[in-house]
Amino acid sequence: MEAGTWICFVSVYLKIQGIGHNNSCTLCGHDFEDLAHVLRNYPSAKDAWMLVIPDQLKQRFFSASFQDWLILNLCFHERLQGSGLTWSCLFGLIAWLIWKNRNLFIFQHISWAATEVVKVSSCWARQYESHFGGHKNNNQSSNSTNNSDDI
Repeated sequence: MEAGTWICFVSVYLKIQGIGHNNSCTLCGHDFEDLAHVLRNYPSAKDAWMLVIPDQLKQRFFSASFQDWLILNLCFHERLQGSGLTWSCLFGLIAWLIWKNRNLFIFQHISWAATEVVKVSSCWARQYESHFGGHKNNNQSSNSTNNSDDI
């Protein structure tokens, strides 16, 4: 699907209900509020991504089509050098918190700073990976024990 088909769910719902009359972003005035704008290009979303994307990858990160951007990042399972977190896990959590933060601002006028979005996402990614990583390590240990018994 093209990025233009990914209209923000809230905007579509409001338009169907006869409440909204245009597709522009009500928060920043951008011409078209699609998911690429909400999750990647909206100023507070972009601020969060700028904190985690290496300088040499920023141009590519912000210029890819929305579909390519989403698929490439969710399918990139490499560990980050500084934190050891898996990029796809961190990416998914940051994107989700950007969405959640935007809704929190729209409906409750509460907003998190970009640093908080990244910090909380990193913490949740660490928790997720330690929980599920532990299961993988336990299974690998028991498999290696079983293999050594067979020898």
